[in-house]
Amino acid sequence: MRSPLAGQDAVAPPVAIREVASVPRTAAGKAPLVTRAD
Repeated sequence: MRSPLAGQDAVAPPVAIREVASVPRTAAGKAPLVTRAD
């Protein structure tokens, strides 16, 4: 997951981290931190 986002991570680390973290957490749909991450 970090391979393709590595390029964007350098441009906008906070944005990339939020998107990357929200993708797997959203898939689970059971993480209460999803609302806080967004």
